[in-house]
Amino acid sequence: MSRPLAISLALVAAVVLGAAWMLGVFDGPRETPAGTSDVPATSAPAEPAPAAPSAPATSRAPRPEPRASDDVPEIRTPLPPPPTTGSLTIESDVVGADVFIDNAFVGKVPASVDAVTPGRRKISVSAPGYETVTEFVDVSPGPAVVRIDLKMIRLDRRVSVTHRHRMGSCEGTLIASPSGLQYTTDRRQDAFTARLTDIDAIEADYLARSLKVTFGGRTHTFTVPQERVDQMYELYQDVEKAREQLRQGGL
Repeated sequence: MSRPLAISLALVAAVVLGAAWMLGVFDGPRETPAGTSDVPATSAPAEPAPAAPSAPATSRAPRPEPRASDDVPEIRTPLPPPPTTGSLTIESDVVGADVFIDNAFVGKVPASVDAVTPGRRKISVSAPGYETVTEFVDVSPGPAVVRIDLKMIRLDRRVSVTHRHRMGSCEGTLIASPSGLQYTTDRRQDAFTARLTDIDAIEADYLARSLKVTFGGRTHTFTVPQERVDQMYELYQDVEKAREQLRQGGL
């Protein structure tokens, strides 16, 4: 190496060392404090910082599909005013029986009666061969069903009699039943049947042993011998009792 080159290199090295010293990069050897080890301390691993709580996920229920009715505007019909009168349906175990309300005929079973004034009402049901049944019902505004069953009249009498005519007589049998009063005889032109409600009058004379029945504008006279007068009178009493039952209720 030539001398001038060596001098140049020495100058460059001096400049570099001076610059390093000026910048503090080269500090020189440091003194170690007493009681400390020359081995650098190993720092403990830092604990990871707790993760920040995440915001709770907001669950959204699926939106229901709109119903067809949601798209149709609601139409409100005004309610009718409450009823002020009663509406009665009268039923019975005898179809076709006559129905009366406060002694006024309103129809036959089953009867439907509208515009009945609220309050206590007298309802009667009657039919031929049955006892008239009357009940008092408290009628309120609105519909109601009233059932009135009829009790069958216990009427079963018969007696052998003589039917008196203006001229002559005929023999036969007088029969009393819920269907009415019937006279049977071999003389068919003299036989008859009368409903209990068709009989205008019936009279018995125990001492005279006679019985008179009037209906249809005619009076039929019957007589019995002494041994059958009690049977005749019992028939008369039962027929009168049945007719009175049919008249019950002031009908």
